[in-house]
This record gives sequence, C-alpha cells and structure tokens, in this order.
Amino acid sequence: MLHRVGSTFSRRFLVVLAFRLMMEGVIIIAGQLGFCVLQSLGWVFLWGGVGARFRDGWAETANAFRQKY
Repeated sequence: MLHRVGSTFSRRFLVVLAFRLMMEGVIIIAGQLGFCVLQSLGWVFLWGGVGARFRDGWAETANAFRQKY
C-alpha cells in the first residue's frame, strides 16, 4: 500500500517536474527565438535604411552622370 502511494507520488512529482522543465524550456526557447527575430528584424530595418540611402545615392549619381554625358 505504502509502496503504491510512494510510486504514485513520485510519478506525479516526476510528471510535474517534467512539465515545469518543459514549460521553462519553452519559455526560454521562445525568448531566444523572439530575441533572434527582433535582432534580425532590426538588422533588416537597419540594412533597409542604409540600402535605401545607398540606392538613392546611386540613382542620383547615375542621373547626374546621364545628364552630364
């Protein structure tokens, strides 16, 4: 009787422990993924701004070159 209660308790404890570890792992992974996504979005926006400025500069240079020659 006592053995059965102990095994049930330990099984429940293990399930709860596994569930908590899983949830914490999910939260950690989600946090890391969110950070990576935010970081890559930041890079995309940064490069988009730089690239747009660069592209506009090239377009202006090309237009000036065409008008001159």
